[in-house]
Amino acid sequence: MPETPPSHNQKPDWRDRFRLPTLRKRLATASLMPLRAGLNFNWSATQTWLQTRRNRLKPALVVALVVALIGLEIWHLWWGWPGASGPWERGRQNYASGHYTAALADLRQELQDHPTNSAAKLLLTQNLVALRQWPAATAYLTELLDANPNDPLTLYWVGRVQAGAGQAEAALTTWTVLLSRPDPATRAIWPHIQVALGELRYRQGQYAQAADLLYQALQRVADLEAAEQQRAFYLYGLLLARDLRIEDAQGPLQRAINLDIPGSQWDNVPLRANWQHTVEEARLVLTNLSAVGNERLVPAKRARLAYAYLVAEEYGAAEEQLLQVLRAAPTYAEARAYLGLVYWRTGRTERAFSTLNAALAATPANPLVRQ
Repeated sequence: MPETPPSHNQKPDWRDRFRLPTLRKRLATASLMPLRAGLNFNWSATQTWLQTRRNRLKPALVVALVVALIGLEIWHLWWGWPGASGPWERGRQNYASGHYTAALADLRQELQDHPTNSAAKLLLTQNLVALRQWPAATAYLTELLDANPNDPLTLYWVGRVQAGAGQAEAALTTWTVLLSRPDPATRAIWPHIQVALGELRYRQGQYAQAADLLYQALQRVADLEAAEQQRAFYLYGLLLARDLRIEDAQGPLQRAINLDIPGSQWDNVPLRANWQHTVEEARLVLTNLSAVGNERLVPAKRARLAYAYLVAEEYGAAEEQLLQVLRAAPTYAEARAYLGLVYWRTGRTERAFSTLNAALAATPANPLVRQ
């Protein structure tokens, strides 16, 4: 007997929605929906909507990334290094990785817990030097020298603090005495002394001595910290260029650019700022060295080299080159103009005006001199 169809007023059974014929019908209808919708689909409006969504998402993603990085750094500073057993071990690990602010807190905590830990006191001194906190470093060094006045490593850091505080002659004496000591403990730190003393000699204009010291230090480059390696390569490249060994100078300068220092940019700001400044200086010199090599005459080469030094703010080296040029070619107007600029930037304003006026009087139509 045929089944009586339900009336229109009869409420459908909810279970009918899940019976097989009903499911097949719903799936078939759903499969046709994209096709039907595609007939009246507005692709231009959709693309505009998607582009708007992308534009809104980009700033949000950047903000989320910055927040995540800051959160990671805060986590690191708060919790320290995982696996470190105490402030001494955490301080050593943080210092070795360039996290000087975190190391500062750990090492001070270690000295509060163990005031006689001389190794922690010396590492704290090194950390303070890296952060350029000279008075605090001096106080700890005084305590270390009272306990062991002949320790070579302590004396080396005494020289670093003296040089950083502007006491160049005192630092020169300290390091020179250390280089005369042949004992194994002192010889072990000779590369560090040679880099520091080589840079000091370079700043004093003692270029031959500086080159010799830096060359010796680079023979044991693996014993140097990353920041020391960068300074040694950069200065040695400048000194090779000074002798017009242009191709030889390019290698050390490039290595100074490629080197990096450990740690985050938020946690060792003074050291990273100096590192970035050295990178920029090395790039400027390296960029201008090709023009030096293209010149045929020696005075022209030295004038180009002086310009490379000048843009890198190596004013002492630039002045030396320009004086050599003017001794060989007194009428070289561009060299005299560059020399006036060196005088100006080093605070010798009267000599700058007289030099620039002399260059202008000799060649009044020269555009560089007039500028």
